[in-house]
This record gives sequence, C-alpha cells and structure tokens, in this order.
Amino acid sequence: AWEEQLGLNEDQSFEGAYEKSRTGENTKHKSDPPRSSQLIEDLKLFNLSPPSNLQEVKKARNREMKVFHPDKYLNDPERMAIANQIVQIYNDAYERLKASFET
Repeated sequence: AWEEQLGLNEDQSFEGAYEKSRTGENTKHKSDPPRSSQLIEDLKLFNLSPPSNLQEVKKARNREMKVFHPDKYLNDPERMAIANQIVQIYNDAYERLKASFET
C-alpha cells in the first residue's frame, strides 16, 4: 500500500485520519476543558481529551500537519485531494478549539 511506501502506519494513513475524524476515536492529556460535545470531539480528533490547553492543541495540530500536508503529494492529485480534505478537518477543529480557549 502507498501508506507503507510513505512510511505511514495505520494510525497515520489518510483512511485512519478520516476514520478518527468521523468517529472521534482518540484520547489523552490535561488542563482547562472545553465544555461542549463538539469541542470534546475536536480534542479527540487531535488525540487529546479534557482537560487540555491551547499549547497541547497547537502541538498536536502541527504534528498532524507534518503527516498530511498536501504539498507532500504534489505528484499524486488523488492523495493531494484527500490530504486537502484532512487538513481542512484539522484546521476547522483547531479554529473551534482556539476560539474556545481564548474566551
């Protein structure tokens, strides 16, 4: 599979990321918890759980961006399109969490 060629394990694959984003599968970490279920799901997307803080969210988002950045797939339009979708999911979740922590 192309994931193996790129050195991605199952949890790092596009399908794994999509499944995590769809199911909210993940957990861990600490600090001030957001209260709404959407924000808790956003934390789970980054493999975090309440209580978490913005610094942890930023680190998790940056880690995921290194794995799924669309520029890594310039020669494969299909994977690039999937990467764009995954990055958009992560960016949307990050913006919601950032707004929550800043209020």
